[in-house]
Amino acid sequence: MREIVWSDWSDDAFASARSSGKPILLLLGASWCRFCRELESSVLREAAVVENVEKLYVPIRVDKDRRPDVNQRYFLGGWPTLAFLTPDGGVITGGSALTDEEVRLLVAKTADWWRANQEQVQVGLDGIVAEQAAADAERRVRTADFSPAIVERVAAAILDAFDAKHGGFGTGQKFPHPEIIDFTLLYAEKTRNPAFREIAQKSLTEMAAGGLADSAGGGFFRYCATRDWRQPHTEKLLETQAGLLRNFLEGWQLFDRPDFRKVAQKTLTYLEHTLRDPESGAWFGSQAADDEYYGLAEQARADRKPPHVEHTIYAPSLAQTISSLLKAGVVLRDESATKRALEATRFLAENLYSPGRGVYHYYSDGTRRILGLLVDQIWTARALLHVVQYTGDNSWLEVVDDLIAIIVKKQSATHGGFYDIAEDDAKFGAMKRRSQSLIDNGVMAEVLVRAHCLTARQEYLDLAERTLRAFAADWPQYGYFTAGYARATELFFHPPVRVVVVGPEGDPRRAALAEMAHRTYVPSKLVLSLDPDKDAALLKRHEFPPARDPVAYVCIARSCTGQITDPAALPAVMQSAEKQRESHGPRTKR
Repeated sequence: MREIVWSDWSDDAFASARSSGKPILLLLGASWCRFCRELESSVLREAAVVENVEKLYVPIRVDKDRRPDVNQRYFLGGWPTLAFLTPDGGVITGGSALTDEEVRLLVAKTADWWRANQEQVQVGLDGIVAEQAAADAERRVRTADFSPAIVERVAAAILDAFDAKHGGFGTGQKFPHPEIIDFTLLYAEKTRNPAFREIAQKSLTEMAAGGLADSAGGGFFRYCATRDWRQPHTEKLLETQAGLLRNFLEGWQLFDRPDFRKVAQKTLTYLEHTLRDPESGAWFGSQAADDEYYGLAEQARADRKPPHVEHTIYAPSLAQTISSLLKAGVVLRDESATKRALEATRFLAENLYSPGRGVYHYYSDGTRRILGLLVDQIWTARALLHVVQYTGDNSWLEVVDDLIAIIVKKQSATHGGFYDIAEDDAKFGAMKRRSQSLIDNGVMAEVLVRAHCLTARQEYLDLAERTLRAFAADWPQYGYFTAGYARATELFFHPPVRVVVVGPEGDPRRAALAEMAHRTYVPSKLVLSLDPDKDAALLKRHEFPPARDPVAYVCIARSCTGQITDPAALPAVMQSAEKQRESHGPRTKR
């Protein structure tokens, strides 16, 4: 049986389309997507369809996880997406969840229709480009109130969307949304509002008890089709595991729920036994869906081949998992979790990071690919800030500085915020228009605020403010989905609690102070350990005196509580400082 010979998304494929005058057939899918596999093994293998594609189109297949920039621009509502493009990459037509007959008809008719209507289509596409340019220009000059009220309004949107009966958000299909749970945990602790404690507890409880959690094998599925967390779509993504692991760890800390701790431990076991690559020390990106397999009890699964694990390592989800395992190491007192996180950090630094150039998006078959996406830089920087905090190794701050410098140089927007790709990557089709994701810029702003706190570089705080201001008029369009942006805004207006431990590296008294700081649940906190000799320049920049006998300072912005030498005294001081954050306005310049 003949099959379609797919090209990669590349200059050569587009050059072939332009030289032949053929439109492009773009198939956008994912390795874990059952519907994508079914499409490719059914109608796209029919002889007449294969013949038409071969004769009429330049076929390009894109894995949406490997090319999130392409996915962001050509996604048509679901996977698989079939998009018919002009030779220069403009969208002619397409869709997702197409029937076999719709696929046959589109493949047979679209090329001829395109040839007969090229001028009309191009006029329409040019009009769309002009509208987008006008919208971008308007956005540059549009202003909106940037104030702490944004945090309260996003909190209200989350409260409004909360499903009090089943947990989670909305009344249709349910995604876990770890970033929203992050915000509710922060907001519950900050405001003592029982409604937000209920949102976090109810959502975590229902996710753990319902179909989202794999009770037999551990880990979580991508989402559930029903409001009551049933009918899971059984693919498992690394980013989902990382986000929910963090949620359940913090839920256990805040609510003292042993069942939350158990869920976190079972998620760690799944990561270790299924997604971790023992050779590299990193974690693979996903495990494919298989409803029949996951419907079996644990014992029955032993006789079945488990669903396929895609052997690709992605920088963003790898970085998120590093952060979550560092937290697990301290919260659960699990040395193996810390060890795994640091092994993965070394892999990330040695195989995906290039000094002065940035982070590659993924690693597969011994090769790293796709350099410079914003999403890779920001999540890597965020993870390295956690490595600094949990290990006391401040040399990683140099890498964070490098990544921020690369982003500022290559992806800054003139009106504030950052583009998803560099200018030299904006080559054809929808890629010509660089995108600014509010979600990614929210993460970037959080990175900048936290980097400012750890490096004492004022320019990072200034950049954070400029980034957040750039989206002050946009967030209402997205409601509760902007929880990450709201969290970064909250951190900007109310400086996070910062615990600075000064003392010789290797001194067990310094280690005891740092460990207690990490184990104490304060959702906004940062921990920085400084050696009087090794970190002399950083110590001076933070304006702390060198100390041979380890001492801890608990700070909000430039206001610090006096020297603490007894680890047992730290939790009360930290929690008191967290309650006082509301009285502090925006940071003043140092």
